[in-house]
Amino acid sequence: MLEAQQCDGVLEIRANGDIVVTDEAYENFKQTLGVDCRTITIEDSFDQYQELRRKLNEFARKRGVKVPKLILF
Repeated sequence: MLEAQQCDGVLEIRANGDIVVTDEAYENFKQTLGVDCRTITIEDSFDQYQELRRKLNEFARKRGVKVPKLILF
């Protein structure tokens, strides 16, 4: 299972639920999207999700990809 997690960019899932990303995932997020985050925490996960979503949408739009609006229930 650990190998599969690492293929998805997850280095570790801590006992408190925090997710630590691999060095490769971290560098990709930082270089491609400008997101500087090594750990996704439970407390900050929604804010981190919003930042990642915004940056990904900016990245896609700059490349001519139409991004559909996401509806949250």
